[in-house]
Amino acid sequence: MKDASNSYRKHIIYGCQTDAIKKTITGRQEVNYKLGAKAGQSMVVILNTDNASNYFNIYAPGKGPGDEALFVAAMNGSRYEGVLQADGEYTVQVFLMRNAARRNEKANYTLEVEIKGTAKTSSSGTRAINQPVDTSGVKWPSNTDASGDLPCSAGEPGFKRSCAFRVKRNTYGATIWTIKPGTNDALRVLYFENKAFSSDDDAELSWKRQDDNWRVSAGKKEIYLIPDAVIFGG
Repeated sequence: MKDASNSYRKHIIYGCQTDAIKKTITGRQEVNYKLGAKAGQSMVVILNTDNASNYFNIYAPGKGPGDEALFVAAMNGSRYEGVLQADGEYTVQVFLMRNAARRNEKANYTLEVEIKGTAKTSSSGTRAINQPVDTSGVKWPSNTDASGDLPCSAGEPGFKRSCAFRVKRNTYGATIWTIKPGTNDALRVLYFENKAFSSDDDAELSWKRQDDNWRVSAGKKEIYLIPDAVIFGG
């Protein structure tokens, strides 16, 4: 349990806004920022910090620390970009991971926040690349250890999409269920063991290390960036 918590309400009006917030936290302190936005707007959150154990979570309106997060930086990296699905106040929680908090470490950070525009679709009616998909109809497995979004690609350069995932860890590795890029409900199941990946079908997989992540490809139109924290926890 954190022994100190600060809540700051950033009054960002419904429209195009950019803000940069500088602050220092120590030990078990956390800061919760409230960001007002509307469905269809895009939000970018970037954390720059001098402590590698300093992360942030984002929660949808009506949720907060202790609930399932919309975005977990420890698993997905220090930058979030997505199109928002609901009106209301989004919570950005900035904190130190438990190991650093116990050592009473300090983090000097700058939190950059941008809320702008409205969601757009292509002329064909398909979703914009960075627009989250509705996965409410997906039959996810029960009793998983973690959930969130993986950076993914349907063949375009970079990882501009987010693919929802669930993971179940075991002694030898992990099983990962993730939405295939560009779909709403098609699941890819990946098995990780002994530094190798396999799948639930005959897809031709390839994988390689990329910093603290695994870059996993199933053909040319299905590419995932899987952080070590997803596989092993953190």
